[in-house]
Amino acid sequence: MSVVIEIETPITEKIKDITGETSNDAAIKAALERFVRDYEVKPENNGSAEKHSSDMPDEFWDELFSQPMLPAGTLERLIREEREDRF
Repeated sequence: MSVVIEIETPITEKIKDITGETSNDAAIKAALERFVRDYEVKPENNGSAEKHSSDMPDEFWDELFSQPMLPAGTLERLIREEREDRF
């Protein structure tokens, strides 16, 4: 299926700079191929293709939630104790 898209000149120039292509058509094609490759949902080993967030790597979330969390009220207690020690 062919699609005709009109893209403004400043954008095509940026795309050509990023992809290193010299013609508009080749640059846009390369950019679209890169986009699809980077954001395509790849099936897991078990064959299921789950949607995932691509804004942060999974390692970031694993590390974030593997840190010990403070019990409820701990921060307020520490602030109160620090203020009492000052006076």
